[in-house]
Parts: sequence; structure tokens; C-alpha cells
Amino acid sequence: GRLHFTLTNKVGKPVVIPQNEQQAGGIGLTNIRRRLQLLFPQDHTFTTTEQAGHYTVHLEIPLSE
Repeated sequence: GRLHFTLTNKVGKPVVIPQNEQQAGGIGLTNIRRRLQLLFPQDHTFTTTEQAGHYTVHLEIPLSE
């Protein structure tokens, strides 16, 4: 009972992020990581990679019984 989700997207033109939001991956990814830690502490995987012009996200979480 685990959900495995992978999304790949072509990398477009760079987006200018305001200085106060320049964190690892931006504010949206930071919020996702925090939410996953609250919902599934020590029982989730969330990875992001950028390679060959593509950005890939992989998420793995347990399914409820």
C-alpha cells in the first residue's frame, strides 16, 4: 500500500524569484516538504532532479488502510 508518483516536465526559461523567496527550490517546494513531514513523518520520499533539460519530481507516500 504505497503511492508512487513521478512527474517530468521540460525546463523552460528561467524565472526570476524575488531575493526573499530564494530558498532551495523556492517557497512552494519548501511548503510541500514541510507538509509531507507533518503528514508522513519518516515515511515519505520527495525528490526533485533537473537533468538534460527536464525537471523530475518523485513522491512516495503510504496509502491509508
